[in-house]
Amino acid sequence: MLTLLVTVPMTEPQKETFATIIPDSTITFSSFGKVTPGMVRASDIIIGNIPTNLLKHIESVQWMQLYSSGATGYSQGLPAHTVLTCATGAYGPAVAEHLLALLLSVAKHVPLYRDAQTKREWITPVESFFISGKRVLVVGAGDIGSTFARYVGALGAHVVGIRRTPVGHMEGFEAVHTLDKLDGMLPHADIVAITLPGTDETTHLFDLKRLLLMKRNAILLNVGRGNVIDTNSLEALLREGHLGAVGLDVFEEEPLASSNPLWTAPRLLITPHAAGGLLVGETREKVIALCRENLRRFRDGAPLLNIVDRNTGYKESL
Repeated sequence: MLTLLVTVPMTEPQKETFATIIPDSTITFSSFGKVTPGMVRASDIIIGNIPTNLLKHIESVQWMQLYSSGATGYSQGLPAHTVLTCATGAYGPAVAEHLLALLLSVAKHVPLYRDAQTKREWITPVESFFISGKRVLVVGAGDIGSTFARYVGALGAHVVGIRRTPVGHMEGFEAVHTLDKLDGMLPHADIVAITLPGTDETTHLFDLKRLLLMKRNAILLNVGRGNVIDTNSLEALLREGHLGAVGLDVFEEEPLASSNPLWTAPRLLITPHAAGGLLVGETREKVIALCRENLRRFRDGAPLLNIVDRNTGYKESL
């Protein structure tokens, strides 16, 4: 008999359907913040994320299915015998729409006008940034990046992608290159959108040197992981007038402390890691459907979907 710990938020009917996949199993439904060391130690399978400080209590877990698309903090913290899978593919539309919202907000100065509204001030409109015809560089041409590419391409932008491994034609991109071409492409991009996961390879990928490679009036957006950008360098460059605008949904420090100087950096729009997660109903449905499918596959001894390469932290097929 298998013991399952499930932290994916589900309705009662969803829990009942989930429980029928392996009828003779014991299932504990909990939430991220209520998981105890004892629950982890007793589990053969974990479906959902748990606090990473509890990974040391994993002893007999054969398989862990994350509800997040990234595996930061998990890929290196599990025993060698534990298979790790993620929810890549479930978040594309939700995160790409948020990324598009950030782009349009900073390009059309929505934060400026909102600030004026709260003061009941009718201000003089300022020159805005046109999307059509602009060169967009998507750094992280996976599910989220390719979805965003289609969205912004529909506005008339010319979109090029960067990804870790070579690939042929991808819908939404005029071309897709590997990471070694990044430095040569940054000076030509009007908009740079980052959708990368956080790994050793991507930590501070956008350091001072690469930020300075970007056009002085370029727009920079990040919905991937906060540690991809050296935010100290970014904050300093914004105050010096480099970069036209920046939109960030992820940060090296989360929650962002009230004393962090990013709060007052000019031309910066901040959202509180709101793009992903399970806040969108359609996303939750996709995550639950993936968990159900992988549980059936585990039961039948079939290959699991979205296995994470424990050395890189990426889904193996990327």
